[in-house]
Amino acid sequence: MIEGEFSGTVIKGLSKNKNIKGKELSKDFIMEEIAMFSSLTCRDYSTRISKYKNSESISFFLKRKNLYLKHIQLN
Repeated sequence: MIEGEFSGTVIKGLSKNKNIKGKELSKDFIMEEIAMFSSLTCRDYSTRISKYKNSESISFFLKRKNLYLKHIQLN
């Protein structure tokens, strides 16, 4: 599930630097996002505002924990 959230653009960009493993760094980033948004919902925050689209991994994880975070995408 988390690997399905990887951005090809991010991995491709990171892969240009031979010292950075794009896939591992992307996985770490997604895991940190899940932890951050889970923490926000547990503290009664109910809305996420971002210029990026909603993450399916975060939504899936929150749903499994019976949590909800409204997503507003800025243009």
